[in-house]
Amino acid sequence: MAVKTFTTGDVLTASDTNTYLNNGGLVLIAPTTVSNGTVTSGQATVRVSGTATSVTINGVFSAAYEDYLIVSKLSFTGGDTTLQLTAAGTAAATNYNYSMMQAYAGAGVTTARTTAAANIVFISNQNGVYGSCTADVFAPFLSQPTLFQINNLRNDGSYATPANYLWFGNNSNSTSYDGFKLTGGGNLTGTIAVYGRRL
Repeated sequence: MAVKTFTTGDVLTASDTNTYLNNGGLVLIAPTTVSNGTVTSGQATVRVSGTATSVTINGVFSAAYEDYLIVSKLSFTGGDTTLQLTAAGTAAATNYNYSMMQAYAGAGVTTARTTAAANIVFISNQNGVYGSCTADVFAPFLSQPTLFQINNLRNDGSYATPANYLWFGNNSNSTSYDGFKLTGGGNLTGTIAVYGRRL
């Protein structure tokens, strides 16, 4: 929704405040249910405490928004943490197609393409320290392919060795999804927030 432009002499009403000033481009969305994570009452950010290798976040994609932003800070040991879209809590384990690019000092740039996979990588192996990830998710609730642009800071066991990873791709199923599941290479610790993008 557009922001109203006020001019000299205009009266700022409660309705204007509610409609325009409290109507930002990103809106934090509270899940309907979370498996293996917690949401503090009155808040929407999901917290995972290191007692499970996966977390499922339901009811964050809906007809209210077309596109979404997932923001996370996660620590885990072992392999990559992956993402699967879910419909009523059931994970879609087919038809993820994506290209990957990684870059860091001493290793140059590496690229790869994966098709018809069971998931898409969400955040690369952290080896026990925190890494960050932002994921743009386009049209997951619509009955059409879902698109992803995932950006990941990988610290790989030491904050002195950061690396950047990108995964851009899709789930080619023409299915309506209302949530997602993250599965880690070890027990997950950290926070996950989902924002709807206002058009």
